[in-house]
Order: sequence, then structure tokens, then C-alpha cells
Amino acid sequence: MIPTMKQILLPKQQITLYLIIPADGDEQQSTNNWKGVFSISSYTQYFNVDTDVVLNRLISSLYPISGDFFSKIDANPDLYGLVWISTTLVFAIASLGNCATYLMHRRSDHSTSWTFDVSYLNVAACSIYGYVLIVPLAYYFLLQYLGSNASLIRFWCLWGYSLFIFILSSVFL
Repeated sequence: MIPTMKQILLPKQQITLYLIIPADGDEQQSTNNWKGVFSISSYTQYFNVDTDVVLNRLISSLYPISGDFFSKIDANPDLYGLVWISTTLVFAIASLGNCATYLMHRRSDHSTSWTFDVSYLNVAACSIYGYVLIVPLAYYFLLQYLGSNASLIRFWCLWGYSLFIFILSSVFL
């Protein structure tokens, strides 16, 4: 089946938009099949956030007592916090770990030269990404088993933003 092209003219802006419409009449590709899992377009809805929204969620994650974080992610849970906060945490842990070994080496042994240890990055990435993906997934399956109607995307959103305090603590320690 060959997709058809439909032309839409917007009179006020004098812009022509071309939409590619599938021949079978479906406006949107289904993401329930395996093709949707490997398509970038199926994940764009989870990264559709503004800077103000992200900053507001980061500040809310620092004050868990207020309880307004759930209301902020309820309408539009995102994976932006999960991906970028955990990636920032991986690089912060790896770089600060190397900085600590440099300071220890400088204080104790002056005869040998210090080298950067790239394996800290591997250990930090496996630890943080494993923790970020597996623990919320385990909670999700546990709640599904207990009969709750939980959302995995909301778990990952909550878990990702909750890691922000670890970035601050790794820098200040």
C-alpha cells in the first residue's frame, strides 16, 4: 500500500503543509506492535516537556513532603528526567570518583604518575542505569500482581526526578 500525500493550505500564515497519510486510512501508526517499539516517533510524547516544566518538577522532587509532585506528573509523565538526570549522575559519579583517586594519589605517592580510570564510567553506568530501570520495573510488576492499576511511565518519571538529590549530594560531598 502506497501512502498518499495531502496538501493543507493555511491562509493567514501562507504556509503549505504536506501530510503523509497511509493508504489504509489510519492517521497514526500503532505502537502496540514491535515496529512501534523500535520507532523514535513512538517515544516523542514522553520527551515533550518545556524547561519550565522540568525545573518545576526538579524543585518539587526536592520537597517530597508537599505532595504536589504527583499532581504535576499526572497529566504528562515524561522520561526526560529519567534519561538526563541518570546520565548526569553517571558522569558526576565517574568524574568525582576519578577526582578522589587523584587527590588520594597526590597525597600519598609522588613517585608514580596518576592515570584516569575509565572503568569508573562503566561501573557507574551499569549501576545507575540498572537501578533506574530495574527497581521501578519491579515495583510496577509487584503492584500489578497485587491488583493495582499502576503506570510504568509514571514510575519511571517519579524515579528519574527523585535521583536529582543524588546529583546535588555528589557535588557537595
